[in-house]
Parts: sequence; C-alpha cells; structure tokens
Amino acid sequence: MYNLGVGGTGSSTGTNRVRYWMYGDKDLSKVGPDVIINSYSTNDSLPPWDKKWPEDDLVAIVAENVRTVLQDFVREALSSKTCSVPPLVVHVDDYIGPQQPALLGELSYVSSMTQIAKYYDTVGISYGEVVRDIVYQNNMDTTFAGIGDVHYGYLAHQTIAWSVGFASVELLTNYCDDEYVARTVSKKESTAANGNNTISIESKRENELYLPPPLTRDFLLENATAEFDAAADVAHQSYIDNDCNSSNRSSIILEDHNPCVVSWISTPGNYNKNAINQFMNRYKIALDGWEAEQKMTEGWSNKAGWVATKSNASFTMQFKNIENNVKTVTIYFLRSWGEKWKDSRAKFTISRRKENTADMGKNITTDAKKEMLTILSEEEISGVYDDGYTYSLTLSRTMSLSDVVLKGESLNIDVDLISGSHFKIMGMMLCNK
Repeated sequence: MYNLGVGGTGSSTGTNRVRYWMYGDKDLSKVGPDVIINSYSTNDSLPPWDKKWPEDDLVAIVAENVRTVLQDFVREALSSKTCSVPPLVVHVDDYIGPQQPALLGELSYVSSMTQIAKYYDTVGISYGEVVRDIVYQNNMDTTFAGIGDVHYGYLAHQTIAWSVGFASVELLTNYCDDEYVARTVSKKESTAANGNNTISIESKRENELYLPPPLTRDFLLENATAEFDAAADVAHQSYIDNDCNSSNRSSIILEDHNPCVVSWISTPGNYNKNAINQFMNRYKIALDGWEAEQKMTEGWSNKAGWVATKSNASFTMQFKNIENNVKTVTIYFLRSWGEKWKDSRAKFTISRRKENTADMGKNITTDAKKEMLTILSEEEISGVYDDGYTYSLTLSRTMSLSDVVLKGESLNIDVDLISGSHFKIMGMMLCNK
C-alpha cells in the first residue's frame, strides 16, 4: 500500500502521477500499481474561482468539470500498463459539502463519478450516498459532516473506511460469482486465443478488452457503433505494434517507465524540506530571495515548498547533459488567498543553452545570458485568487517547449517574482511527453 495523496490537490494531479509514473518507489516505477484509488472528490467538487452563483450554472459546470478530470484520470490509468492487465481503478467519494448553494450542485460529483465508473467498468464507492439523507435532514448534526466546512470528525472517517471495506467485500464476492459462472456454467468457447496465445480483434470486441471512445459532448449516438469499432481497432493495433504476444515482454515490463529526467511533488513525509533543499542545491546556479519552507503548526497539512520571501526574488536552475529528451516542463504551485499572497505572480522561462558556451554564474549580465540561451517557453503564473475565494490549492501548469531539448543537451529554468512578495512552488517535472 502506497499513500501518494497530497492535500489541496485534485484528480489532475493524480493523472500526472499516473501518466509520468511518479510513484516514488523503485519497484513500483517498474511494474506499476495493481489498484489505484482516486479520492479527490472534495477538491474536484469545488466550483471554479471565476464562476459565481446564481449568475453561472454551477450545477452543470461542476458536473462537466468532474466528468472531464475523472475521465482523464481513468483513461490514463487503464492505458498505463502496455501489454499488461490494467490496474483496477476505484473511486472513493467522501464529499458531502458545502461548497456551493444548490443541493443539486452538491450532487454533481457523485452523478458524474457514477457515470464514468459505469462507462469504463471501474469501481465507484460513495460515502455520501451512505449518509446523505441523515446529513441533509439535520445539517446541525456533526456526526457525519461538518457545519459549514468540508472537513469532519473521526466518526465520519471511520464510516468512510467501513464503506470502502464493505464495497471491497461485495466487489470480491461478485467477482468470484462471475468467475464461477464463466468457468463452470457457461459452455461458450472463448475466442480469446487463436492457438498461439494471440488475442484477436474479435476477442477484443467480444470481451471489451479495449478503451472505449471518450465520453464527450461531441460523441453522437448515430456514430457510436463506428466509434467503438474504431477504438477496438486502435487497441488491437497497439497490441501488435508493441509485440504484446512476445515471450520477451517480461523483461520489457520491468523497465523504469518514468519518462521524466526530473519529477517530484511536495508530499508530507516524502519530498520534504530537506529533499527540496538537496534538489535545489544540486541544480541552482543563481539564487536571490527563495528558500525551502515547511511549517508544521497545523501538522502535515502545511506542505513543504520552495518559496519566494521578498519582492523581485529570482533563481536559476541548470540541468546539464540531460539523460532523456525533454518536450514539456510542468510546474506545481500553490494558489492561495489573503494579504500575504497579494499580487503574487511569477514568470517562468525555459531555455536551452547553446553549445560551446561557458557556465553561467550569478554575475552574468542579461545581454550575455541572451546570447548563450535559446528561449523555448515563457509563462506567467498567478499565485493568488481573486477576493472572496478562500481556498489554497496545489495546481499545475504544463509548458510545451517550442523545440525538443535533446538527450545530452543542457536546459535552464529561470524563475522571477514579477509582482507581490510571496510565491510557493510545490514540485516540477521535465518530461519527454
């Protein structure tokens, strides 16, 4: 069992963990998980900061957002282990509210989650459905929910554990019943193999051994059959292209699947203040007004990060002789609220160092730096929400580079605080996809 959850994050962060194999364990990064539990329901249920009730239809907006992020997560997870049995995806919905006025809006998550779970044949477990009637009939009772707060007490957490335990037993029972019917009752011949253990396209269609087409507003009923057939064809072609029937697949599966030369996200008890300092000391070549932070006044809820401590703070990192091609750079950052975060905004510049140039130190001039570097991406990121949005969330921004930084080349990241006096970086990735 690996706990890779990070407070203040949503399914998009979880999707990146799966896509880039950010499992933080040497063995797990080779074989991948057998079961993945998604329990981001509270943050996924949060309405966007720039949408207001009743001017905006928060019920529909949240439902659509949840459907999008959960579908991305599920599709990434189910396609993460080429030629192997995909992991079992389990959705655990522990959200009751309150994050928007309409009761129907508070049901947006479970509605979309159930739809996605059924469409992709994954597992959906909802604590909310167990206690919802009790909570809503008396919203002053704190047994199973908080008053005016998404957080609740130990009885609610125990009930969540019991709900997951009960659902797991029910899942196992149903699976055993299905296997019994398939092996002893049903006499239908399996078309899974054609004599040499190769899975045929007919078998993929009959046994639904493929990822169905994405469930979007553009997916028309009249095109459904053709879309499903096309999805099966794509899956079968991938099976052939990856030589999944080869007897040598076992050695291939045990390779490290992480496509990144750098990938980390701040996690209590894992990538902490010391780990961040070690990372920065290894790669930084210029530093002014940034430091690692980990305050524990509220326990593990205060995650470690790399923070700007004054106006106009800046730093530069240099990654020499990179071990793999880099196409994207992803920054994890905290977006918060309050006076401390006023006007918080940082500029990120990704550059490739030109060949046959000297090392860049802290005293190099701006003009000289321009001569030595080719800028591949620039982006400004805000670290503060507008007034009235009192949440602190870890978000991510992925920058696609205008050109690939090839293996063996050098890459620079410059970060400048262009307004405000505080900004918090929670992680970063330099990846080949």
